[in-house]
Amino acid sequence: MDRSKLKILLTGSDGFVGKHLHVALAKQGYEVFCLRSDLRDYLALEREILNLDFNVLVHLAGIS
Repeated sequence: MDRSKLKILLTGSDGFVGKHLHVALAKQGYEVFCLRSDLRDYLALEREILNLDFNVLVHLAGIS
């Protein structure tokens, strides 16, 4: 698949690995969306996801 067509939703983009992965993916030409909703807020999460156009999910978020 053409990198320019890959749209990646990244959870956990504020964490150590997420920050570095976001930069690396963007440098490689991927379009990266960083999830901003709180994973515990289902309605906000649903709203955000339904308004994004992505075809790959990289899940790095966790609730401690």
